[in-house]
Amino acid sequence: MPNSLAPLQSRYWRNLLVCARDAAFRDAEGFQSILFTLEKLGQFVSHKTGSLSEYSSALRSIASDSWLADEIPAAYRDLHTPFQKLYDLVREARNEAMHQGAYARHLTDHAIRLSVVLEDALMANASKVSDFMVTDPVVALPWQPLSYVREKLLTHGFSFLPIWIADRSGPGWFLISDYAVTKYLRVSDKKIRSQRLATRIQQAVSTEQIKLIPCLTCNPDSIADEIVSRFDGKPVLVVDELRPDNPLGIITAFDLM
Repeated sequence: MPNSLAPLQSRYWRNLLVCARDAAFRDAEGFQSILFTLEKLGQFVSHKTGSLSEYSSALRSIASDSWLADEIPAAYRDLHTPFQKLYDLVREARNEAMHQGAYARHLTDHAIRLSVVLEDALMANASKVSDFMVTDPVVALPWQPLSYVREKLLTHGFSFLPIWIADRSGPGWFLISDYAVTKYLRVSDKKIRSQRLATRIQQAVSTEQIKLIPCLTCNPDSIADEIVSRFDGKPVLVVDELRPDNPLGIITAFDLM
């Protein structure tokens, strides 16, 4: 890969950019997280401490691994901005004194788009599920109350939450959906709603008040392109082959896009 980045290094920097971009999504003026990550990456690949101007060549070299850097913008200039132009916009705005209001929002938008190009470039040679999965997935446990599931779905913006639980065919991974939780909790009687919020997942499932969805699983060495055909709008849980109850990560169509 450009600048001799090893696969693990590429994955590391891509994950940092994803986290920084997520922070920027949550704050319309939160460009700082992406800029800090760009500066750290620039310092790493150029082997020197400097400014965004001095990191331009090194970061452009990485970006060149993605068609989003030049080829796609050349074909669709009205829809995409070339990497170097985006980079210059971010670099110049970084040096300006005013970072508030509409000005900051424009900078955040440019920084997010710059990050998307670099993320694609960093993963250009990746092929395994482990390269793309989100590690340490948030899961639910049978003894936890529905209030916990509701909280996690809302605070993380999830549509599904995995849970290891036994059904008639034995233990396995299932998904609790936001729809199932909403349907269960949305009742007019406040007392019943309070009781249901305190109900343990196992109890709600055993009485079939909460319908679970079987969860697809794979191992970290699975080929990412092959997993795409298994997506049906729901996440795939990445598990340890020797201990299937041990979740290693989770992957969605969004992660592979």
